[in-house]
Amino acid sequence: MSVKSQLLFVDALGPNGAYRSQNRLAVADVAGHPLAELSLVPRLFVTRAMAALQKAQTLPLEERLSALARAGELFATGEIDGMSAAAYQYTVSRLSGTPLPVVRGAMEEMAHRAAEAYRSAQQARPSGAVHDWRDPLAREGTAAWIRRGNVLAVHAPGNQPGVHSTWLEPLALGYRVAIRPSRREPLTPYRLVNALRACGFGDDQVALLPTDHDAAGEILRQADLSLVYGGQEVIERYAANPTVLPNGLVGRRS
Repeated sequence: MSVKSQLLFVDALGPNGAYRSQNRLAVADVAGHPLAELSLVPRLFVTRAMAALQKAQTLPLEERLSALARAGELFATGEIDGMSAAAYQYTVSRLSGTPLPVVRGAMEEMAHRAAEAYRSAQQARPSGAVHDWRDPLAREGTAAWIRRGNVLAVHAPGNQPGVHSTWLEPLALGYRVAIRPSRREPLTPYRLVNALRACGFGDDQVALLPTDHDAAGEILRQADLSLVYGGQEVIERYAANPTVLPNGLVGRRS
């Protein structure tokens, strides 16, 4: 992201780093004033990015948990791509209409959720099951609780910054994650992905793929599992798809 005449440029974050496309969407604040331009990537970019995520190697457990904790702290308190935490809070409040104290609280919660992501995810593990098929107990008949794939896609909403903490748990479990941000508020996932990359996650481990509706479907098709937010139409569209978990929205839609 860069600032020119107070206009923010929110770039895609693909497997080769930041990418600013020629096709950019103007993003206005709640008063209708232009505030940012969001790069929209074509289908080919999506295809290559998803292929890179599928081929990537997951970070070892201790490395990714340490990286998650550092990224959460950086997201909440640090300067990322030239933007301070305070400037981020103010800008997100302008973009989404979310009250400033709510944004500030969501930032603090993000740092906590990042540090506790793995511990929180383990609460779903059946009692007695091991979390790695290579565990000696698995060879003796103990159940193994492992992830169902390698790449998770997230079609994110823009109604509240804190919703992005939901995909930190899959990241802690070893999924590589591709996020299609909301066109209304892309700044939170942009900041979070940059923080994760700065703290140890590779460009082929977590990606930000802003795109149109046609290419958005390609993100889901190439992912092993997907998390999608939207209204009733979205819920009905994916209700029968076992690899997609649709979620309704409260408040502003993406």
